[in-house]
Amino acid sequence: MPFALKALFVSALISVICAWSGIFVTIKNMAFFSESISHSSLAGIAIALWLGFDPSLFLVFFSAAAAALIALVAQSSIASRDSVIGIVHATIMSAGIILLGFLRGGNTDIARYLFGDVLAVTSTDLYICSALFVLAAAYLAKFSTTHTLTCLTPELARLNGINVKKYDFMLMILLALIISVSVKIAGAILVTALLVIPSNAAKNISASYNSFVILSIVTGLTGAVAGVAASIFLDFPTGPSIVLLNSIAYFASLFARNYLKISI
Repeated sequence: MPFALKALFVSALISVICAWSGIFVTIKNMAFFSESISHSSLAGIAIALWLGFDPSLFLVFFSAAAAALIALVAQSSIASRDSVIGIVHATIMSAGIILLGFLRGGNTDIARYLFGDVLAVTSTDLYICSALFVLAAAYLAKFSTTHTLTCLTPELARLNGINVKKYDFMLMILLALIISVSVKIAGAILVTALLVIPSNAAKNISASYNSFVILSIVTGLTGAVAGVAASIFLDFPTGPSIVLLNSIAYFASLFARNYLKISI
């Protein structure tokens, strides 16, 4: 089944890059930022549908612009970053809801992006996912150590001559791009789970940074493959299936840590 192979390939790519980048979301407590970008993407979807554009491609640019806006406002405001994220999030979401009201007669694409529909991925989605995977993997391979330092010990990073604000900005843009592409798999409502759950499951039983990264990727990839299989053979919704399986892995790792004293 070509559509099933395409869905499996896209899910595998996205799950790996989400799990890998998700370790920085976990370390830096950026779950709220990820949630705001994923929910704000609804405004981008509404604009794209209203103007007749392809939502998949338009969402990449829109999410990057939203992340840049949050970063710039946060760096120039006296308010906390969470407050700025909440303000920008509410602003964009409100505009998106108003725009959705202009889409007369409803649109099935809205529900598809809300809850995800990886079995309906197009060739354009496949190309975008592949390009993002190559770009994100190359970026993380080059700057993973730097981001780890800026996330864990920003003061030490500054003493070493690292521009922490610049790397925070770059990380936000990367996460926004990843989220914009991942929306097609898990939907805007659940996409943050692809970033947060595998990394936290890995964190429970990791004894080193390397095992943290490897276990996070393995957890995310396993959940994606099993979730797509459940969707194809059992007719379950794909996005929720992936998230639920990742959640099971998280609670299993929590049990292993607290009661079995397992550390890898």
